[in-house]
Amino acid sequence: MDKAWHGLALVLDRAGVSTAVVFGDEQVPGADDWGYGPPSSLRPERVAELAAVLRSLDLQGVVEAVPAEAFVEADIYPRASGTRLALGSTLLVISNG
Repeated sequence: MDKAWHGLALVLDRAGVSTAVVFGDEQVPGADDWGYGPPSSLRPERVAELAAVLRSLDLQGVVEAVPAEAFVEADIYPRASGTRLALGSTLLVISNG
């Protein structure tokens, strides 16, 4: 997914969902930096909690609520065109043109 993780986090954050879904809550003890910082994880009960939140979302509505300009403003895909971000069966294609 490369940088699509940041796009996914933006969409979910705009929907009021914790970005822990993407980035985790707790740093993995003793883990080295993997280029973007050390990896993070979620405890099983947190996974269950966030999974319930995700199941309750109207994925189409969540994706449609974030205009392509929001990705540019957040400096996530400032020059990307045609970047694809899948959220469940909903596909968001970011286009600057």
